[in-house]
Amino acid sequence: MAGLLIGCTLILSHQAPALTQGEFIVFPNINSVYRDQEIALGAEHDLPENRTTPTVDFFYAREFTRLRVLGEFFVSSAEDRGTHFERLQLGWQLRENGVAWVGRFHNPLGYWNTQYHHGNYLETSITRPGIAAYEHDGGVLPMHLVGLLWQSGLRKEEQRYGLDLAVGLAPQLRGEALHAQDLSDLQNDHESAATLRLSYQPLEDGLEQYGIFFARGTLFSRALENVEQTIAGLYGNWEGLLWQRHVRLLGALFQITTDPGRPGLPGKRFSSAYLQLENSFADRWTLFLRVEDNYGDQDVAYLDALPAYVRARQLGGLRFDFKEHQALKLEVSHARYLEQSSDQIHIQWSAVIP
Repeated sequence: MAGLLIGCTLILSHQAPALTQGEFIVFPNINSVYRDQEIALGAEHDLPENRTTPTVDFFYAREFTRLRVLGEFFVSSAEDRGTHFERLQLGWQLRENGVAWVGRFHNPLGYWNTQYHHGNYLETSITRPGIAAYEHDGGVLPMHLVGLLWQSGLRKEEQRYGLDLAVGLAPQLRGEALHAQDLSDLQNDHESAATLRLSYQPLEDGLEQYGIFFARGTLFSRALENVEQTIAGLYGNWEGLLWQRHVRLLGALFQITTDPGRPGLPGKRFSSAYLQLENSFADRWTLFLRVEDNYGDQDVAYLDALPAYVRARQLGGLRFDFKEHQALKLEVSHARYLEQSSDQIHIQWSAVIP
């Protein structure tokens, strides 16, 4: 799987080789979750005790000399996840190591949001960390922007220093969830946001990466009269041999400040962190463990308005890769929400075609 992940990473970035014939990839998934109880989070995001959801993610990328095209279309049987363009970008290579994009793209907040996308096969685990969840899955950060994205890098021998700068329209807080700007239904009630990420890769074509990021923006909200949000953090992705075992560690730390415009609701600061350990063995098996938690998240009006956000979780799981780019995953977890906690079992079949 590592080779495929590196290949997809190159396709999704300005490091990609010339895709003169285009690259069309399909990521089908069947996700099942079993909870010890129904989670009542509000009309928009109630989580049933049991649920099975088929999804398909269509990805396309092509390069025409300097012009680049990238699209990702997501189809889900779940009404709360919908069917829409997750990404639709046009890029222009201005120089050897720099590409300017326009459209809807993944906000470069940390590692997870740009390394992985809606094709779950690429992720070792089934679930994403709560702080890295997409807007329609209870996320609390602007994971999608519509605007301009600049990606560039500096090569030094086998190393690479990267810079990502994004400016665009942020999601809006409506009901009990964030809603990113939908390209098929453009609306005016979206405010602006900007993100800067600096990254370092010891090997340009490898998965190991470290970085820092900073973001600031405004989330449109009628209930909270808009929310000013400031995000700062750091992340790391290391892999190597530990006690003669192939081990991978992924971690990130976020510090978020939210300041609602509504009188009587003071600004609050909270932190969120996660650490995931992966151990590959016997060629096709991967054991993974993850812990994630929040600090200072009590009485934060912004978080209280997003009840589907996973505030803390401990999980363990097993992944089995078989045949040609197919995987079965099992994940057992305990998750904490705004007012309830739940023991959960997730089972997923995922694949990549071709």
